[in-house]
Amino acid sequence: MNGEVEMSIEKEEEEEEEEGGVTYYWSGPKGYYEIRIVRIGDRIIETTISDYHFVVKKWLHYIDRNYRKRRGPLVAGLAVFRGHPCPPCWSWRTPSGSPSNPNNPIRAIALCLGGSHCLLYQEDDRSDFRKPKGLNEFLDDRNLAIVGIGVKRDAERLAAEWGIHVAHPVELRTLAARAFGEEKVWKANLVRRQIVIKGLGLEKLAELALDGMKVGTKPARVVEKDWGEELQNEHIMYATRDAFLCFEIGLQCLKKIGQRT
Repeated sequence: MNGEVEMSIEKEEEEEEEEGGVTYYWSGPKGYYEIRIVRIGDRIIETTISDYHFVVKKWLHYIDRNYRKRRGPLVAGLAVFRGHPCPPCWSWRTPSGSPSNPNNPIRAIALCLGGSHCLLYQEDDRSDFRKPKGLNEFLDDRNLAIVGIGVKRDAERLAAEWGIHVAHPVELRTLAARAFGEEKVWKANLVRRQIVIKGLGLEKLAELALDGMKVGTKPARVVEKDWGEELQNEHIMYATRDAFLCFEIGLQCLKKIGQRT
């Protein structure tokens, strides 16, 4: 595969998808969610963006019901995004430091299923209820491999911060090392006269596992985004890309290993 794959994002055209004039995820005003169509090379991913728990539950029910009919490993790609902690309502102080600091809380997650559908869920700041029931039930399924880079650490943070249990987190680098060999995933680097072993990043893992697929580096303005704030199309596109790549890499690795999950 020559050159980087092209990416684009556009707003979904308004249309009715199912019988009875009801949109195909749920009934109700579209003010509760938005849909974007993201293209990554020749792949098309429909991304639903919401911070409402009932939207998440209905989306998961619809997608999961259709996804489980397919053959092959049951996999979901997970990417998490951080931001500054929510300041108290009485505070006027501006948060300092990098929003992407790993010590900052998780403010949004992207979840990809089937390689064609993605959910981008932002933390709900409207109430103290921090546990989206539908999301917790979905991720608490041991038959579903949740794959991502650093996903076991992220699972611990989701449990502590959101009250969500991820039953079967699978580290993407470990999975790729089993499928393609340790030496292709873990690289030795000389740092200050010391040898440091470092794993491939998401872009290099994609090149390794997805037939040489080349994806560009994420811009610094996206990396340093505070994901608790309003998201623009560029942020949605890259969040979709990350979750999509986690899904595709994880799926191909599991197929190569010859395991269902």
